[in-house]
Amino acid sequence: MEKRGYGTWPGRLSAADVAAGGLRFSGLARCETGLAWIEGRPDEGGRCVVVVWDGKGAPRDILPPPYSARSRVNEYGGGAMWIDEDALVFVNDADQDLYRIDAQGGIDRLTDMPGWRFADGNAQNGQSFAVAEIHESDGLPQTCLCAVDHATGEARIVAEGRDFYAAPRLSPDGDALVWLAWDLPFMPWQAAELWWAPVNHDGGLGPARLIGGGLNRAAFQPAWSADGVLHCVLEGRDGGRLCRWEETGWQVVGDVPGEAGRPQWTFDIRSYALRGAEGLAVMPFVEGKLRLALVDASGGVEMPETGFIEIDMMTSFDGKIAGVLAFPDRPQAIAVVDTDRPSAPTIIRPSGAFDLPDGDVSDGTLKRFETGDGPVYGLYYPPQSASFAGLSGEAPPMVISAHGGPTSYAGRGFAAKIQFWTQRGFAYLDVDYRGSVGYGPAYRRALDGQMGIVDIGDTVAAARAAAEAGLADPARLMVSGGSAGGYVVLGALAFHDVFRAGCSKYGIGDLKVLADTTHKFEAGYLDTLLGLTGDPSHDTAILRDRSPIHAVGQITAPVLLLQGLDDKVVPPDQSRDMADALKANGNPVALVEFEGEGHGFRRAETVIAALELEYAFYCAILGLAPAESLPDLEIANWP
Repeated sequence: MEKRGYGTWPGRLSAADVAAGGLRFSGLARCETGLAWIEGRPDEGGRCVVVVWDGKGAPRDILPPPYSARSRVNEYGGGAMWIDEDALVFVNDADQDLYRIDAQGGIDRLTDMPGWRFADGNAQNGQSFAVAEIHESDGLPQTCLCAVDHATGEARIVAEGRDFYAAPRLSPDGDALVWLAWDLPFMPWQAAELWWAPVNHDGGLGPARLIGGGLNRAAFQPAWSADGVLHCVLEGRDGGRLCRWEETGWQVVGDVPGEAGRPQWTFDIRSYALRGAEGLAVMPFVEGKLRLALVDASGGVEMPETGFIEIDMMTSFDGKIAGVLAFPDRPQAIAVVDTDRPSAPTIIRPSGAFDLPDGDVSDGTLKRFETGDGPVYGLYYPPQSASFAGLSGEAPPMVISAHGGPTSYAGRGFAAKIQFWTQRGFAYLDVDYRGSVGYGPAYRRALDGQMGIVDIGDTVAAARAAAEAGLADPARLMVSGGSAGGYVVLGALAFHDVFRAGCSKYGIGDLKVLADTTHKFEAGYLDTLLGLTGDPSHDTAILRDRSPIHAVGQITAPVLLLQGLDDKVVPPDQSRDMADALKANGNPVALVEFEGEGHGFRRAETVIAALELEYAFYCAILGLAPAESLPDLEIANWP
């Protein structure tokens, strides 16, 4: 094995490989002929293609260009496709209208409603109940539930008056509809309520009643079993528990440990699947790790060992479980799991095809770092190569990643982006700072009122602890993150002196600007996170004191800013203002903007450029001589 300096190893995975292996799966559902799902494809400019599989042969595309199945409700979207008997209903990205596509690929337009966006529907008897977001003025859009007649294209509002709606789900007999609703300033995982109403003969709704959820008791993923029993995850003292509606009220289903809830950033997130007579399957977080739990009809619980780390978009399929599986050593994939042999899933469609020897794959290990304020968690990936090793006595540089959200969690399982770094001789630490999901309600809520203090402090503490444990060179710690993670990057550089450099992707530099300009879905999010009270003097001080742009004079490390020009969540001016302030202050800084990209990069050329530019940036700052050709990057005030 050849010895070379850490950070300079020839990596087997290129940035182009990472982009090519970056299929985004969503909308997985059991259809009449098998399974259907949506694939977001970087090599098609991020186009979202509907794919079907009949249970036997290879998957096939049924949605041709220029159609793209993507919803933009709440800006984050999700829920862009649902089943309609022997066909599918989807939201077309270009116009946000509803279309119907049959198994042979025949497409009919259902709606023609400029200014309306649709998502998260449920269809029966020629009608869809769906979430609608109506943009008719310069103010905040109206969100409602509507009933769409497939024959006429008419969309009738059937529930309105709340700030947000989600998950309209019809009972199997079509006689009742349930849905989630909540209001600003809260997010769904804080206060989503579960409502029930009868469906009238004319397709409208009768009087609705609240049956679960609410503030600090949030409801998540309502679903009906085939025999008409309603299920839902309801937040309790110990986290989200899967419950079933009975005559006496809600009853917990099985003694399943951990938390079954998820932060509902997009529509149609699922953590469980109903399997009829076989019972159900649920995947809770148990002390930071995801575990598969099988609950039989009598409530007995089995938690078998599996060959995967996570199942996303779980759905029942012919007595088995289908979903997007995350693995420790290969890309995620659409797969089917036989619960009698859960360690041997049948792979239907991988998100990428990489032929990597075991020696080139870095496995993530959940680490617990003790700090003065309590434990902080992170997934640690060591440098890994089948052909290269570091120089004797040298510790590796480390990329410390802060996830977005911030109410979210570091991704579990194989990620080609992370392997890109570890194959080149970088260590990688994906931090689950306080505020993250997976460690109980108290850990998740510890960020309330403390954004800009706890999230940044925990990321810094985890980096220091990793270096002290010998996992990284303390002089070569690099911090990277997007969105709220980008805010952590800028804040860590402004308020602490630990990191050699930082890369902020569509990150927040000015909290006041964010509070004034953010979209409706997050319009009240900062109230909770920052502890805003409505008192102008108090709130102004908080927004200023925790904004990195007002502490530019304290930043000494170089900064790379990557920004999409179509970003509606964190608009480009955030990165531009930060770049201008840093440049004027004499700080080394580079700003790269990408046309056609929003909040998160979807196009192959952008994914490639962003990854190569970040590597080029670190090489320049650390004085590394990479083994590959990298793009030129102009860094103002450097060297």
